[in-house]
Amino acid sequence: KEKRHHTDSHHDERKQVLATMACAMEQGAGHDMSWAQMMDDDVAIELILKTDCEDVVPEIETKPPRKLELEEVAPEFVHPIRVAASRLQVSSTSLKTFCRKHGITRWPFRRLQLIQRFVKKLESAIKDDMAHRGFEFVASIPEGRDILEQLESLYKERHFILHPPTKKRMAWC
Repeated sequence: KEKRHHTDSHHDERKQVLATMACAMEQGAGHDMSWAQMMDDDVAIELILKTDCEDVVPEIETKPPRKLELEEVAPEFVHPIRVAASRLQVSSTSLKTFCRKHGITRWPFRRLQLIQRFVKKLESAIKDDMAHRGFEFVASIPEGRDILEQLESLYKERHFILHPPTKKRMAWC
């Protein structure tokens, strides 16, 4: 026997044959023919060619894509992307695509969590220091100023993430 060379067209033809076989099986569910009997290539192909099964893949209804605005997406950054997508009634893939188009390379949820942990840690350190020494003293020593600067920087970053610059906001500047 000669070996058959599988080409792309042969592969596509084979896929179509298998899809049509599945369709024929559904139509012939009440008959005495088993899947194993249909697997004999020559018999199966003959059976398939005789079967009128044009709509092998059902047409799926698709919704038109939902228009998103950065102002409505930004407040959702405090949630994981799947939760945010669900709340915005879009797929997570659509949400990721939207973010990439707007220059957001990663969903900021984890970064916001990290910032929140740092803020709590720094606020706790300042609160403890202020309880012992007073705010003026904390602000006057280099370590205290460093902590306050870090805290201010974290507040700004969190604000920037949750309120990204948009055309509307830029118009007011």
